[in-house]
Amino acid sequence: MDTKLTKIRKSKDNFRQVNEIRADKDVVFLQYLQIDVGIIIQRSKNEERVKRLSAYNRDTCYVAVTPMKTNCVLGATMSTKEPAVKWLQFLLVQYCPWKKKDKTFRREETGYSSALAKLLDDYNYKLDTTGPDNSSAIGKVEHFNRTVKGGIRLLIVSVSWSWKVRNYAFYHYIQIYNSTPHGNSGIPYPNITGKRVDHSRTRIFGCPVMVLKNGTRPALDNHSRHGHFAGYNGTMAEKDTLISARKDNTS
Repeated sequence: MDTKLTKIRKSKDNFRQVNEIRADKDVVFLQYLQIDVGIIIQRSKNEERVKRLSAYNRDTCYVAVTPMKTNCVLGATMSTKEPAVKWLQFLLVQYCPWKKKDKTFRREETGYSSALAKLLDDYNYKLDTTGPDNSSAIGKVEHFNRTVKGGIRLLIVSVSWSWKVRNYAFYHYIQIYNSTPHGNSGIPYPNITGKRVDHSRTRIFGCPVMVLKNGTRPALDNHSRHGHFAGYNGTMAEKDTLISARKDNTS
């Protein structure tokens, strides 16, 4: 194990349990986190299969982060595990709870570089490793790993699209996941922001759409294009929402 990881890792007794965190009203967003990297397609000698299943941008995996206080999920697709550190840095720059001294990142013991340890140390997070073959210790994010893969299959198969658009399906699934209820835990988005979810702009993945083209609208010429809905750009707020369109021959 990397000496950096060994140095900042502490006894399990020093870390708070999930039930205790959920009951604490003073816990804030991104204070106690679980992280995992999910592999969508493994590299193999079958180059034809890899080419067929790889996304258009060649993403093969994703990173998912779940705050232990809520059911919210944050994630990003990528081609290797290394970009996860840059994405996490972007996330922490935006939302790190600097005023909280007790901040924890729980993850599996293997599969991460010392760059992650340095990043979390820079933001005053403690690393809580699960030990080998102990995925139940990060149960929240592991549960998401199981459901998101099924969600991606459902979204793509239901519209007969190519598997190459699975990164679009991944982001759309997270958008829906964070804006719908989960048992007694409520809806993640309003639990975090205190705002109600506006589903007036919610679209079915792959449904036909007509969107405006970029640039100045001409006087008489058509300034729209037809396609299929593939996700949101930005938030679902009206001023920030752009509906992406893909050509009819997506598959």
